[in-house]
Amino acid sequence: MIQGWILEKLARLEAFLDGIKRRFLPAPVVLFRDVTAPWLASALSVAAELQLAERLDDGVFEVDALAVSLDLPRDDLQRLLKILEAHGYFRLTSCGRVVHTSLSRALRRDVGGAFALLQGSSWYRQAFLPEVVLAGWRQEKTPFEATHGHPFFEYLGNDSPLSTLFSGAMSNITRFCSPYLVDAIALRPGERYLDVGGSGGELARALLARYPDSAIEVLDRIQPLEATAETTRAPKVYQGDLFEPYPTDFDGVLLKNILHDWPDHQALEILRHCRASVSPEGRLFVVECLLPNLGDERTTRDSSSFALDWNVWLTLSGKERSLLAYQGLLERAGWKKVAVRKTATPYQVIEAVAI
Repeated sequence: MIQGWILEKLARLEAFLDGIKRRFLPAPVVLFRDVTAPWLASALSVAAELQLAERLDDGVFEVDALAVSLDLPRDDLQRLLKILEAHGYFRLTSCGRVVHTSLSRALRRDVGGAFALLQGSSWYRQAFLPEVVLAGWRQEKTPFEATHGHPFFEYLGNDSPLSTLFSGAMSNITRFCSPYLVDAIALRPGERYLDVGGSGGELARALLARYPDSAIEVLDRIQPLEATAETTRAPKVYQGDLFEPYPTDFDGVLLKNILHDWPDHQALEILRHCRASVSPEGRLFVVECLLPNLGDERTTRDSSSFALDWNVWLTLSGKERSLLAYQGLLERAGWKKVAVRKTATPYQVIEAVAI
């Protein structure tokens, strides 16, 4: 795993260079690059659907043999592989073989492939179409609800494969970020914590590995988890709903990428359930991307939080928030912010204590 401080410096360098490019390149060039980004996303999602990374895990493939095994025209497969190779995913040799690279290995469904599949799925992408966005505005609904007739999580609840895909995509993100988050989430030996909306339990497992003397349990709609090679301790799982009372008597609660899925009144309800689940002076760790506070927007070079804000509104009716906005919600729900910690990922960790 790359060291956190190196990852953070690389992210800053990337943002700086992107700012230089956007300032000095001709505006049409920047625009064309921006609007054609979905072309690569399409190729990546097709590769994930074909499970190319998993197929190549077993060794080097001839392009011809790979086309036969996939029952695809060779020229079309070659076209897919060429755009992927141009961006570092896979390598084509002069003798017609396909070779793995570090980037192509990330297309495994248990690494990043599920997220690639989600981003390329038509039912998900429909909410991004301009006519759907405008229809949502006019109907005072999220674009996703405007096109599908149901809010996002209600729609997923009616289709198990889609729910599984979304859960897998979120697990991809957590599995990558967790090793960089554990340093910002300081657990205490002997204490018991609840990971609300913990999905596949990746964050809980990473924390158990770092803090073996703590107990971490998970609340989600998924089935109970089993122990993995990373740890022989599987987090206990409660199957429940975010908007119903949680199990109680915990010393702390974890919320990773949960509050940004919901508008303020529902985020407030979640925070109040968290408050009711902890003992006096219990702690809360909120892991989210933070928008700049009002008036500071021009000082930031990181556009990712604004892109994420657009995404969660289009699909989930959610919103990214500034630190001041989170502080307001926390105080209304019976919490007091005590610390904010940056990580080597786009996420920051807000620590609060019950009041």
